[in-house]
Amino acid sequence: MGFSLLLMVVLTGTNAQASEEPRMWTNLKGNSVTGILVEKGDGWVKVEIKSKVHKIELDTLSKEDQEYVKKAKISKKFALRVTTESHKPDDIEVDERKVHVELEGVDGRKLYCLVVWIARFQSGQGTRNEGTRIKYVVEDFCDKDGKYSHEASFSLDQKDGQVYKGYAVRILDKEGNTLAETADPSSNLTFLDKARTSYKPEPKDTQDED
Repeated sequence: MGFSLLLMVVLTGTNAQASEEPRMWTNLKGNSVTGILVEKGDGWVKVEIKSKVHKIELDTLSKEDQEYVKKAKISKKFALRVTTESHKPDDIEVDERKVHVELEGVDGRKLYCLVVWIARFQSGQGTRNEGTRIKYVVEDFCDKDGKYSHEASFSLDQKDGQVYKGYAVRILDKEGNTLAETADPSSNLTFLDKARTSYKPEPKDTQDED
């Protein structure tokens, strides 16, 4: 029996910014304006002017601008997409889960991925509720665009065992800056700071304090 798709969450990273600096753009009529190159394609460019993005035909710009666009390298916007799956085998009382972390715009960087699985711990046929807390912590490093999958198993017994209560995902760069994070439910984001990790990069200012 295969995995059945349950949920899809789409989140755009917090650092999706243009990599180019503001410059003067001039059209063939001699009119000029200050803007930032944010995207380019076959015969067109997108320039951010006064917080609005405008698509401009390349052949309407000056030769200097066309040459600039030709040499310019634009980084992709960083994006995080998370999908989850659930599978319940017929022969055992187990709730098997998968989380797929899909990254776009990695751009050759070595990024750190933290995945936290959350469960409600119960025992004594439901007489002892031991609270909701972290069950699994997964650390991964990603250096290219693609999908990274992680699995975890939980109990189907609502009175005894560790029942699935969601997940949380955070992506950091090598300096320890958070690029994106998401959780289901959103309240599970608080567990990301409680996770015990071995390889998480720390911000430089934190390292200097040690």
